Amino acid sequence: MSVWRRGSLTENPYVRNAFRVARLEREVVRRLSVAQRIGEARDVVERDAQAHAIAGKPVTQEEINKAESILHSPERRILEELLVHATEAPPVKHIHRLAGNCAAEMTPGQTRQHATDLSFLLVVVPEFMKRYLGGVKPAEPGFGALELDLAPPFGQQQEEE
Repeated sequence: MSVWRRGSLTENPYVRNAFRVARLEREVVRRLSVAQRIGEARDVVERDAQAHAIAGKPVTQEEINKAESILHSPERRILEELLVHATEAPPVKHIHRLAGNCAAEMTPGQTRQHATDLSFLLVVVPEFMKRYLGGVKPAEPGFGALELDLAPPFGQQQEEE
């Protein structure tokens, strides 16, 4: 069955998919890890029905059971993966290189290979990160608003200034 025909045509299948219902990243593939994460999602819903909601609608135990059957079936999981964006890694190679350069410059007389004690960076990292991340290009606007939102359990957070 096509993932786009599994429900009402007025419901967006990208919003409520098995990965979001199970609170699982698509990179998690080991059966035991998947089962553990689904168990954690069940526990959250058991303790508080409102604690795990997608687009304002609480997730039910029946939805978690359905997500479990989808995620444990290889054919159905592959189709479900079409509805989930891959997790993107932040561009931190540049930051690691700069941290190594800073450590080398701040320890005179040492060979400039690898810094072992980076505790001095605790003082400068917050401002450095704000400046660096302020220069990172935002996500492509063609994705749409829903794809730019953070997936639960993180939700939307207000930025402090």
